[in-house]
Amino acid sequence: MLLYDFSSQLKTMDPCLVRTQVTLFALGHRGWNAVSCRYAVPQSLRGESQQTQLDDIVRKAIRRCIRMQPALQVSISHTKSGQRAFFRPDSLDFNHHLEWERFTPPDQIDSELHGRIMAALKTVDYGQQIKPGWEVIILQPLGGEYLEILFAWNHPGCDSMSGKIFHQGLLQSLNVVEPTPSGETENAEVDDIVKLRYEFQFPPPIEKLIDLSPSIARRVLDKWLKLRERTLRDISLAHWAPIFPILIKTQYKAFRVDDWGMSVVLTACSNHWTTVTGLLHSLILFSLASHTSEEETLTFQAATAIDLRPFVPDWPVNYEFVDAPQTMGNFSSEIHHAFEPEDVAEYRSRANTSRGEGYQHDSEPLCWATAETVSRHTKAKMDQWAKNDFVGISMPTDDGISELDKAVHKARQLSWAVTDLGAIGPSALSRENIPRAKSVPTTLRGAFFAPSLDRRIREAEIQERLEKGEWKIERAQSALSAQVTGAALMFSLVRVPGRGRDAGKGLCVGCSWQEGAVKEALARVVMNDLERWFGNLVASKDDRLFGKN
Repeated sequence: MLLYDFSSQLKTMDPCLVRTQVTLFALGHRGWNAVSCRYAVPQSLRGESQQTQLDDIVRKAIRRCIRMQPALQVSISHTKSGQRAFFRPDSLDFNHHLEWERFTPPDQIDSELHGRIMAALKTVDYGQQIKPGWEVIILQPLGGEYLEILFAWNHPGCDSMSGKIFHQGLLQSLNVVEPTPSGETENAEVDDIVKLRYEFQFPPPIEKLIDLSPSIARRVLDKWLKLRERTLRDISLAHWAPIFPILIKTQYKAFRVDDWGMSVVLTACSNHWTTVTGLLHSLILFSLASHTSEEETLTFQAATAIDLRPFVPDWPVNYEFVDAPQTMGNFSSEIHHAFEPEDVAEYRSRANTSRGEGYQHDSEPLCWATAETVSRHTKAKMDQWAKNDFVGISMPTDDGISELDKAVHKARQLSWAVTDLGAIGPSALSRENIPRAKSVPTTLRGAFFAPSLDRRIREAEIQERLEKGEWKIERAQSALSAQVTGAALMFSLVRVPGRGRDAGKGLCVGCSWQEGAVKEALARVVMNDLERWFGNLVASKDDRLFGKN
């Protein structure tokens, strides 16, 4: 079934966000993304004697997720005209999408998970895609106390927030599905085939759900910026990370902050009128400024990924079936931040003064001030709703490949980008994430959005079931593929609040970069700086970031 023909609907629908991702996919300029969650297995399903029942429940839960998410049911192929399109098969074969590695030694789970994440990030699909571009990998340790479930997918089908939505839906499904009654057996061959329902409504591009038309002033500014780019050397471009238009290979590193430490970080951010995203931007700026020279760059540009689902009204006109907060798809954009050259010079000066031992305490007010500025800028953009959005100002073109071909011959614009998925698990639907006014986003953290009373009641019921359920998410990890023409460093955040056994696994900060475009030593020293500074903040009692010199 042909769902979305780019050649016939490109000019009328202008799905610029989806089209861009499909073009990157076709050129091999971007790999897969991944979100992994550790699920505590209920006591009644542990042990070898319960393995069959455990398999049955997990597979049923995944099938339920597939049927609930149209984005998991489609593949990208070519039309007769040579353009790319979404197709939906009549069924899916579990053997092509699900891998279950049983009885991995517990002390090898983390290393095995890292290897699987690296393999997903380096997965590049180009040309015709026979099957939907996603997979689920389950790592089960000896004893079966938990399952490490990795969901990996390609970006043309879903954005980063979709990984969180998948796991949120899987958690819900695990707590509501019933095992097959004792004595009844299912044919294994039939069980591997997921029959897709005939009734099918594919969610439209974000441009059809909300008005993204930019203002005249924003269009004029955009044209001026493009003219300036052709006539002047932008001092904020990432010349330190040149573009290499080759088949993407992604490197990745991550660290964790425990749940108690996460509460300390959130409190410190609240005290300084900022968010974890704002703080992370500030610390990245401090680190990169101290490890790059003025000859490489005088200042930096960065980006914050924004989930556009909060801007979609309840029951959108002509698409009443779309429940945006629960729908996987490409509904994201980004906000760009430019930092003052004077601030970057000040950071470098203070780093040199400390003789490589880290920043002095008098640098902390500057760091917190930068974090607050980033958060204010982000909130100001959110308050503008979707007007003047990156997606809206993207000019329609018939050939995305030619546009990318131009981009690879320019200097890289963004030095880094931050994607915050927010909290995952039952607390993801907490009261703090319910806005006080209809359809107005009041949180900068990625989270489900409940603008209407009906939806608020429905999500409250879901949360109650999750809280009472036996299945729990104990920790999470997010990893984004690098992109040939995208940000040099891709940071991802996700947290799981208040989970017992793996207390200490509350927040995970990951960083990805393109092999060859970014010096590995630089990327790793930036991550080491961030891990140390977050640790200093958690260990201190007075919001200290840089420890004692």
